[in-house]
Amino acid sequence: MLDTSGEISEPTILTSISANIIEEAGKSEVPGIADALENVSVTDNTQTSSEGVPVEVSVSGSFGVSNLDTSPLTDLEKAEVKGYFEEALEDVLSILSCANIEASISTDSNGRVVINYVYAKFGESSAEANSVADALILALSKSLTLPSIADKARLLSQSSLSQNVRDATASASIDSHTAGAKQEAVKTKAKVKGKASVDNVGATPFTDEQDQESKKIVEKAIKSALTAVKGQVNYGLCVRSPQVRQDGIKREFDYEVFSYANSQKEANVGSEATHNDLAEPNVLVDVSNGIRKGAEKSNVLGLSDALDNASVIGTTSTFSPTATPSISLSPSFQPSDSPSISLQPTKFPTSSPTHSRKL
Repeated sequence: MLDTSGEISEPTILTSISANIIEEAGKSEVPGIADALENVSVTDNTQTSSEGVPVEVSVSGSFGVSNLDTSPLTDLEKAEVKGYFEEALEDVLSILSCANIEASISTDSNGRVVINYVYAKFGESSAEANSVADALILALSKSLTLPSIADKARLLSQSSLSQNVRDATASASIDSHTAGAKQEAVKTKAKVKGKASVDNVGATPFTDEQDQESKKIVEKAIKSALTAVKGQVNYGLCVRSPQVRQDGIKREFDYEVFSYANSQKEANVGSEATHNDLAEPNVLVDVSNGIRKGAEKSNVLGLSDALDNASVIGTTSTFSPTATPSISLSPSFQPSDSPSISLQPTKFPTSSPTHSRKL
């Protein structure tokens, strides 16, 4: 079972839960409940639960964007703009681990540019995944969220090497948001466990704040590198780095990479690909670049200097195919239905492939 209490204890999530409680209490017809809960504040979360069924909850929607003319842009330049809006959404909405956000660009009937998005949260239960997805929906309803996303996208785009991209996005603003559907689907998962050795970090021990931030940076760097190499293969990737250890000027980050998919076979294929990809030198270079980029953007004091020359010099990972009963859903499945379960696990080799790659 994954420990998700850390995510639900994030300040943004607790604030959203508090707001939901106050809002629902205000609607209650029970005498006195609205007054009793009008100033309620959730300050912490302690969570224990047993192994659940992996679930994906997806939220879709679109933003109307003014002062953004994509007609002069090439397909590559449009993809670059899309990437800036995705990154802006991730940063402003504090997208947590085990969640993906994908954007696309289109135009409406009036010729205005529209940024479409799909946010997917993977969890170990319906309640867990829905609580995070609902917090994101609430955040998007706040008046300051849309300007913040536009500001961030403009800022990111001004670093583009393309003058066309910089010109096209220089005055872009988001003036509307249309919420789409929220959907839920049962998934299966497989896991790769490993360790990444990062050199040139420095001998000064990390503070607790630097330690936590560096783990988040490594998680994002691994996920970005794997997403890039997988191309169009859409496995739901979840990366966690539960521990970091110091060894002189090196740091050793433990990591777990989960692949969520519609079938156990598909999840196993995704995890085996992850296992192999993390042995490739070009992927490790991408992870190194991602760590340095993430540290440069971090607001944690001293972390940018500590990681500005960081280099992943090797990984060691283990992958064991999961041989659990497959859970299959009919095309007409709705969240209230019960998934059919076939108790005929696929047989896999009992050995666990392990690789150790040094650069």
